[in-house]
Amino acid sequence: MAGERAYDNGSVSIEILKYLRLSINAFERVYELADNINDRQKIFSALRYLGMSYWSLSKLENAKENSLKSINYFNKIFSRSDLDLQPSESALIKNRIGNSHSVLAESENKRENCLKAIDLFKEALNIYSKDEYPLEYAQVKNSLGAAYLMLSDDEDAKLNLSKAAECFEDSLKLRTAEIDPRGFAYSKVNLANTYARLSQIENGALNLGTALNLYSDTLKIYLKEKYPNQYGMAHNNIGNVYFLLAGISDKKLNYRKSMESYMKALEVRSSENTPVLYSNTLYNLSDTYLMLGVTESDPEYFKKALSCLNELLNIPASNLTPFRTGEIYYTTGKSFSLLAELESGQANYEKCIEFYEKSKEIFKDNDFNDMYNKTNEELQKSKKALDKITENL
Repeated sequence: MAGERAYDNGSVSIEILKYLRLSINAFERVYELADNINDRQKIFSALRYLGMSYWSLSKLENAKENSLKSINYFNKIFSRSDLDLQPSESALIKNRIGNSHSVLAESENKRENCLKAIDLFKEALNIYSKDEYPLEYAQVKNSLGAAYLMLSDDEDAKLNLSKAAECFEDSLKLRTAEIDPRGFAYSKVNLANTYARLSQIENGALNLGTALNLYSDTLKIYLKEKYPNQYGMAHNNIGNVYFLLAGISDKKLNYRKSMESYMKALEVRSSENTPVLYSNTLYNLSDTYLMLGVTESDPEYFKKALSCLNELLNIPASNLTPFRTGEIYYTTGKSFSLLAELESGQANYEKCIEFYEKSKEIFKDNDFNDMYNKTNEELQKSKKALDKITENL
């Protein structure tokens, strides 16, 4: 079927957006035709692929809108009594809806959507036995771990990270490199993400070293030519680990390694094909340039950071979370502030204040209180610095 080929091609192509749109167009037509003749198998397949395609799309652009469309298509399957779902089919769709709630959690109501996802994954696991459906069981365990990992941002960080790690380790017992190489690598990436988060709570260097080894292992499977999207994901995450390591030791070396990793990720990420992923990596790179500028007292790095940030400011708001938008404004303000300390002060401080004000407004409107307070503190410092300059004119 053309829609299936388009979906499968998109999962391993740098032109993933194009293929996902082809898949959606094909399956919308299949659903319409199958519904007219009440073809049970084709109705189920079309709705499942439409949900999957919008879920995949939600990770690339318009996360909230597309994850809600995904949930809607999956729920249509449950709303149709004529489909008479088998237990394994029901488990499959519950897992898919849970994944869509996990993406939606990045845009709104994080805790609520994470808990919905967790409940759905547990329901699926009540159907998928480890012995009868080993790979399906492993897939849902991976999804459950990812939901606990995300929930750790909001509550009981250490407990939820422990639950996440346990899920990923369970998944890896069944998802071996020989049986399911892509699934194996994906669970390894998630386990590495967990150790990276855990490093912020305890044993920083040790946990980051474990994460780095796990990410590096996945690159034996995620080759650039074969799996460009996954290659980009691995290098983006490796960049994050080096960034965190720079806060522990060898700042200059680790920030440079972080920069190199983000650049490798950007080789396969673009604003046209993967706008959400591209913006995430580009922001990470801007932050690394900022820290290199601080470490080396080199204004050229602040200018490189501002170049990245200026590009990010032109990305549609629908492809950025409110928090990320606030971060972009904040980091732009910080770059101008640091540049003002090394070069011409007045113009840079004026720019700095402008962006801090924008950042402060976003953090206030979305109840990001810690970042609001941090931004306000930096804003007041910059205003005082500007006042001193103007007083001396």
